[in-house]
Amino acid sequence: MRRMAVSDIDPDSLAVFVEVLAGGVRAGFTTAEIWTQAAHATANIGLIGEVDLIVSVPAHGGTFSEALGPWLAAGDQRRSIAVVWNMCATTGSDLARALDAVAESLRADIRHRHDRAALCAQAVASARVMVALPAISVAIMVMFDAPTRAFLLSGAGIVAVSVAAALDAIAALWMRRLIEAVR
Repeated sequence: MRRMAVSDIDPDSLAVFVEVLAGGVRAGFTTAEIWTQAAHATANIGLIGEVDLIVSVPAHGGTFSEALGPWLAAGDQRRSIAVVWNMCATTGSDLARALDAVAESLRADIRHRHDRAALCAQAVASARVMVALPAISVAIMVMFDAPTRAFLLSGAGIVAVSVAAALDAIAALWMRRLIEAVR
């Protein structure tokens, strides 16, 4: 049996995959047909490759549950898909309904990710303005105010501008970290 490396699969592809899996279960197709059709419906090359390896395991003497092993170890929603599939296969539970629930969970995660990105857009814009505003203000003062220009070009002014620029850079990095943590 070949060892499968689990690649990064985008959540949108996984949501389509699970929705097609549920439809295939309802239609009564075989497991290999369901998984193959669902993978090809996503048009995601990585997912298609992984599913091709999974459906080939039973043909070589392994079980489908064993074939899902790499997905059970995955750090994303593939783990949920494999757990639901194995649990329903073992207990006889309604697999289509369970897959519908997984698909809804995936769609909700996608919606939340989009919402966070939209909400972060305002913070990103504000952070850019707050970082650029001091530099713009100093440039305008140097151009139009002779006493300020004289001070800023003196030793004390250069130190003040350097400290302000360093603090501005630290603030920019801090804002970037805050925004990335939320995303």
